[in-house]
Amino acid sequence: MKNTLLSILCLVFLITSLNSQNLVTLEYLKDVTAQEVIDANGIPAEYDMEFYRVEYTTKDLNEVQDTASGLLIVPKDQDFAYPMLTYQHGTLPDRNTGMSNLTANDVDLATIYGSFGFIVVAPDYLGVLSSRGFHPYVHADSESSAALDMMRAVKNEALGELGIFFNERTFITGYSQGGHAAMALHRDIQTDHADEFDVVAGFPMSGPYSISEKMIDFTLGDQEYFFVAYLPNVALSYKAAYPQLLADVELEDIFKPEYIADINRFKNEEIDLIELNNRLIDLLVENEGMSVPARMIHDSTLTNIKTNPSHPLSMALADNDVYDWVPESFMVMYYCTGDDQVTFENAILAESEMLSKGALFTSAVDQGDEDHGGCVIPAVSTALEFIFIMRGISSNTELLDNTQFSISPNPAHSYIQLSLDNELDMDNAQLRFIDISGKIVKTEKLQSHSTKVDLTGLNSGLHLVEIETKNGIGIKRIIVNK
Repeated sequence: MKNTLLSILCLVFLITSLNSQNLVTLEYLKDVTAQEVIDANGIPAEYDMEFYRVEYTTKDLNEVQDTASGLLIVPKDQDFAYPMLTYQHGTLPDRNTGMSNLTANDVDLATIYGSFGFIVVAPDYLGVLSSRGFHPYVHADSESSAALDMMRAVKNEALGELGIFFNERTFITGYSQGGHAAMALHRDIQTDHADEFDVVAGFPMSGPYSISEKMIDFTLGDQEYFFVAYLPNVALSYKAAYPQLLADVELEDIFKPEYIADINRFKNEEIDLIELNNRLIDLLVENEGMSVPARMIHDSTLTNIKTNPSHPLSMALADNDVYDWVPESFMVMYYCTGDDQVTFENAILAESEMLSKGALFTSAVDQGDEDHGGCVIPAVSTALEFIFIMRGISSNTELLDNTQFSISPNPAHSYIQLSLDNELDMDNAQLRFIDISGKIVKTEKLQSHSTKVDLTGLNSGLHLVEIETKNGIGIKRIIVNK
């Protein structure tokens, strides 16, 4: 009896330990210097970096514990406190290509962000590398949960092991599928996990935020579209993510018979997404005379997707729209009007809906008429300009707690009353206001622990108020209403 009880207690302890132990492995990969980034990209990189492969626990689509992986990039200099930037990657060709084994194209973008002094957290997502199962493509919930659990593993464990300080400022970005994933993550943190991460700004890029509307219109019209493999990838993914909802919807119910064999080859990992795309285009041209992906789909199914919101496929698609919420921090969506993979109408719709619901700090920014690949550089360059000032990198590794200073009123009209903890050293203390464009618009020296600050000259809108003392640095948000 005692042995049985002991076994049960050990099992309970083991299960509890597995559920609470977030970080599994932390593997050093390589160093990259700022000069290497400058030489490769011609940008003013600042920080040498270390790259690590992280394995951590998360939940799979069935809420069963899984081990997922991701890439962590940290500055080498341990004398500073750095912001965290979660980078959500774009579409991958197969499960063996990822961020944490340095084979994804997005590694270059993550490296650029890291060279500007960000702790870069770049998850591989479910179904990629370490994680089991089929990758749930553009599935908002799993994109978000995989990223959030990696952020927790990094914040709570990995950074301590590496001796890196986090200044509690969080930024979220991603391109293409990563834009969709970034939007989903930002929404979920604001809604349910704001106590864990303070998101200063989100800047998703060229993402399919409106899966059920704008992407359906764009990909299932009469025009040619040369990225047809996205459609079966979505269908396979949602079959995995919504087994009950789509239990009676088979691939054969969606796609015509002549396309099923190659789709199943992709499902069984016999070919990758690129090969599937090439094969489907060839079949469409042979059968239909042009690459119009709607012609792969049965007419009845196509009609249901376009006109019947109660159809299971329509419901699954709508569940992955990620624009119907109101960001409370900076939200800047970058797009290009010439995008040939993800229509720019996604960003226009998201901006319109968010603003109509009361968002104050949201904008969609046109980066020109570049195609999907050509939009990357202008979007990333503009985003870096936007967040450069907001990073808050400080040589002081002590960070002010939000309880150590207060600001009122908020919203404010003509002034704010700033109150700081009496134990803070006010020698050379400073106050800075940063506006929605990322510019410092007002600075002021602080002489006492209680100060009335005139807001004359500030425009209406959200501002970051940054306070720096010898004890540390901290931020709060205020809304200025003129």
